[in-house]
Amino acid sequence: MGASDGERFLSDGDSITLNLDDLDFDVARFESLAAGSDPEQLEQALVVYRGDLLDGFGLKEEPFEDWLRVERERLRAIATIMLEKLVAHYSATNDLPSCLRAAVRLLALEPLREDIHRALMRTYAAQGRSR
Repeated sequence: MGASDGERFLSDGDSITLNLDDLDFDVARFESLAAGSDPEQLEQALVVYRGDLLDGFGLKEEPFEDWLRVERERLRAIATIMLEKLVAHYSATNDLPSCLRAAVRLLALEPLREDIHRALMRTYAAQGRSR
């Protein structure tokens, strides 16, 4: 027995699979947007990325937890790279408010990044802010 139009579950003997063809997943959308280089596209990807994948959710099953840890790290790395690109772009185009926003968000992910702290200080100085 297969799936007809609109059915989510496909069955074939003893196995059941989920039909994902027309579903929209935030991870897939994030990865698609993150693959671009346009700052607007990267900003859209960051709207989709709101933090760790399935934050607060766990099955307490070793294989699932291992997979989830790896996926969280992979997606966080993509978000980090996008934020680095945005900080560099906004710094180069002298878009100080956007540079500030991207740098602060990057530091929330990686608080020990000296290069981003320096970029943040340069942005504050360019805005005439000493504190």
